[in-house]
Amino acid sequence: MAWQPVYVALVHAQSIKERGSKSTNYRLAARYQFDWAGAQVQGQRVAISERSDNIGNFQEQLGLRLQHALDNGRSVQACVNPSDAKFIAD
Repeated sequence: MAWQPVYVALVHAQSIKERGSKSTNYRLAARYQFDWAGAQVQGQRVAISERSDNIGNFQEQLGLRLQHALDNGRSVQACVNPSDAKFIAD
């Protein structure tokens, strides 16, 4: 079964800046909830990779988008894989 779009309500969103000796990495932390097949589901996976990185500005920009949505009480679209119940924010 293919990944399905779903809107999630953010409970927490944070962009974490990790300074190393040679570079600054960004990591995202979030918690969200949504209804799926009649059940209330909670998740915390934000992207395909859950590791911090310093490649481009994907982590930083997504963190800003999630924080803005949380601050304004807006839901965000995510994808749900009904086959194995793993969820990622879009």
